[in-house]
Amino acid sequence: MIYESVNLPNIANITPIKEYIQWLSKTRKKAYEDYYYAFLKYARWLRKAKGVGKDITELTLADFRPDWVEEHYQSLENHHTANRFLAAVRGLLKFVKNVAPYSGFEDLLWLDRTIGAINMIKRRGESSRLSVGALELKDVAELILKATEEDELVYSSLLLFLYTGARASELARDYVSAKIDLSNVDAVVKEVGDSIVDFRKNLMVIPIAKSDGKYRVIPFKPIKDAVKVWFDGLKEVVRYCRSKGRFWYYHRFKAIAKKCGIDLRVHDLRRTVKTYLEFLPVKPWEINYWIGHVVRWDRVESKYRDIRYLLPKIYSDLVYSKEEVICPKCYRVYAVGDVEDVCPACRVELTHSKHFLLRVLEGRVY
Repeated sequence: MIYESVNLPNIANITPIKEYIQWLSKTRKKAYEDYYYAFLKYARWLRKAKGVGKDITELTLADFRPDWVEEHYQSLENHHTANRFLAAVRGLLKFVKNVAPYSGFEDLLWLDRTIGAINMIKRRGESSRLSVGALELKDVAELILKATEEDELVYSSLLLFLYTGARASELARDYVSAKIDLSNVDAVVKEVGDSIVDFRKNLMVIPIAKSDGKYRVIPFKPIKDAVKVWFDGLKEVVRYCRSKGRFWYYHRFKAIAKKCGIDLRVHDLRRTVKTYLEFLPVKPWEINYWIGHVVRWDRVESKYRDIRYLLPKIYSDLVYSKEEVICPKCYRVYAVGDVEDVCPACRVELTHSKHFLLRVLEGRVY
């Protein structure tokens, strides 16, 4: 532990809260009062629980030990209050990193380790509260199991929905098999159309229903067999109900859900994908891109505005990573080699699969 040594670096003994609150009052007026009271409550908790009798302005960085911060965080009953406190601590450490003078490498190393440990604390509600309409993992697993008893096309279509989070209208189109040139996707779309599957590269272009001519490129390697079955059966889907193919999905999926005792709307599958992807420690724009929501590209790092750099990042962050492992229960992410084969917090076996559907297919339902 970085706090077991008595000889803490110089930066651990600074008292930055007063300067931080003053800075917030000028730059983030909506947050500074909330953060002030969050720190005040923490100071009172330290006095009562740890015997640290300090005023709020006397608190040093050493008083924000990650284990103490997490203990106080878990003691707060209201999850809004708890998340506000966590945001205040993270903001304080970020502020210190940007403005504090460093006396040496030990200061920077200590601060980076502290920030890393604080950032590992999971925000309240991220792994337990589902958005309206989202399915629990046990229900997802039950739907998939029941679909295997129906026919291969229903099963494969269900996996595609749960993987991409696409709208029914986006997958009820005449997709064509064609080569997707990542150096010039726009030209391919203009020539072939905005509904393309490239089985050689395991990529598909999915049109964005609520936009004019926009699309997204999704890598589908983990479910490539399901995509092949779905593609081969598209004629049945698209021609269903006088070319209103989305109703094929509605009727087939609702029939399966009824047998499972689940009240399902097809759009609930999309809500489920969005909800579980939000559990991952990724930026919101990555999830918005994946499911076909609006992405503010002016706020995205310029490197990732190029699809050739974007897809590897999206795949590594949302689907599968060789460099990182994730706990399928608490959603903490660790670098390979930093921990053993199990999560230190939950004692659950770690996996490289980040997308919830892949973990369900692996039998990891918690």
